Amino acid sequence: MPVGGGADISANDIALLREWIQTGAIEDSGSCGLACDSSNFTYSGAIEPLIQTYCVGCHNSPSSTGGMLTTYALVENAAVNGKLMGNITHASGYNAMPPTGISLSDCQVAQFRKWVAAGAPND
Repeated sequence: MPVGGGADISANDIALLREWIQTGAIEDSGSCGLACDSSNFTYSGAIEPLIQTYCVGCHNSPSSTGGMLTTYALVENAAVNGKLMGNITHASGYNAMPPTGISLSDCQVAQFRKWVAAGAPND
């Protein structure tokens, strides 16, 4: 790869492909630069799919470092205590998430920010 002896694939593109595969190679997951609509910030329509794609792979058991994010109540708790936004915005004093080296897009962060600002509703 690439076919025809073209330029090597960049490290960033390799990381994107790795993330896409590790998150289930979902065709329209909202990851890897696919369309994002920051006006959609409902839990069921935006937040939960992002949590499933980027978080639950690691945060899925009581022994998970940083805690579990497998239910609405657990995600809501992380939103209310500030850890969710601190981690996904890579704020000082928090753990940069996701840890794959690829940040959420500005649109995805905006979805989380709007959802938290709305009181993290279970909608």
